[in-house]
Amino acid sequence: MLNKVLKGTLAGKGELFYKYGNMYKVNPMLLVLIARTETGADMDSNLAKNNNNFFGIKDPDPSIPKTKGGYGKYSSVEEGIKRGFHFIGISHVYTKKRTFEQIIAKWAPKSDGNNVAEYIAGVKKLYKKYTGTEWNNSKLGSGVSSDSEAERNIVHGKITRGNIQGINGINFVNQKQKIIVEEALKVVGKGHYVYGGNRNNIYGTDCSGFIYILHKKAGIRIGTTTKSQKYNGKGVSLKSILPGDFIVMDSKYSPSGRHVVLYVGNGQIVHNSGGKGAPIKKQKLYTYGKYYVRRCWE
Repeated sequence: MLNKVLKGTLAGKGELFYKYGNMYKVNPMLLVLIARTETGADMDSNLAKNNNNFFGIKDPDPSIPKTKGGYGKYSSVEEGIKRGFHFIGISHVYTKKRTFEQIIAKWAPKSDGNNVAEYIAGVKKLYKKYTGTEWNNSKLGSGVSSDSEAERNIVHGKITRGNIQGINGINFVNQKQKIIVEEALKVVGKGHYVYGGNRNNIYGTDCSGFIYILHKKAGIRIGTTTKSQKYNGKGVSLKSILPGDFIVMDSKYSPSGRHVVLYVGNGQIVHNSGGKGAPIKKQKLYTYGKYYVRRCWE
């Protein structure tokens, strides 16, 4: 979703916004839209292109190089993105407990020639355009107390990054992701394992059939076997795994030599495994041997 907005130097950098949104506990779409407002519709302002400063930050850190106007000059796109989350997440959201409107009044003050009301209205309009929901301050996030707290939030399997609320405290990016995860959770403890079983009956199939049916329910076509599923969608790192992603891995028990599990968030997986007749299980995330993390819902 974020990559639909990002352009210029930021094109394709949605994962970095998700990463730092999770670390600093701030809505990443909000930061994307602030960056868009600061850098223009094409996100190609001179400050962005030449200094990786996407938020109009006049950085108080003496170790950060500055332009003549006092704006921070950052060494990389990632550093520029991180500084935006740093200031908003720690100072504005966590420490000062500011609302979005109060943040913008300080971030782009009227005294600097900004039309604060227009800025706020513009961001809210874009938020609805790209997310399909109205902005309200409950979507802002909680922020964090420090950079060290933010660093502790880099834990795979605990990333939630969307705006669609679901069960188990998970926020989903889109309905496809939500359907995959919630349909899997509905059948935990039910069904029975059948190797090579029915690809139309979630209660009587095997590991790859289970993953296939979940994606079919979400309107996504993937392969019916682990051999094909390990190439479906796009590959992501285990550290970046999100609810709805699946992992095809080696197995010393399956006749195919492979097994596939669905990641459902909070460090947990759901999968169809075990001896003949075993029910669908939920357990702690694990991998075995060589593995492939795949995402098909984006």
